[in-house]
Amino acid sequence: MAPGKADCDGTQEADSDLSQTPSPVTVLSGISYKVTYTVTRAAGTIKPVLGGTVGTVRSTADTFVETMVAGADGTLKFRADLDFVGTLDDVSVTPLTGSGSVTGTVTVAWVNAGDF
Repeated sequence: MAPGKADCDGTQEADSDLSQTPSPVTVLSGISYKVTYTVTRAAGTIKPVLGGTVGTVRSTADTFVETMVAGADGTLKFRADLDFVGTLDDVSVTPLTGSGSVTGTVTVAWVNAGDF
């Protein structure tokens, strides 16, 4: 994995969740956030999960921007399906409503919670 970029070669055995290290990005439940990220891919799909709220499934390479309302678990992760071959890079999260804030930095390495 390159610094600040998650790479997947398709050898994972199940859907895989990516989260940031050394500390995860934390978000506040009920707050709207703009989530921006760049995907390159050769196969499979990937989607953001913000506080447990599942975002749009992506099956193309591009830079995506979506507005999401954070669910209750307080974290940002990306879920790659078992066929995903590609990269995730340039992730940013910006609060749009309320007094929500983002803690952590999304420019460091991402780690897989599964077999990524």
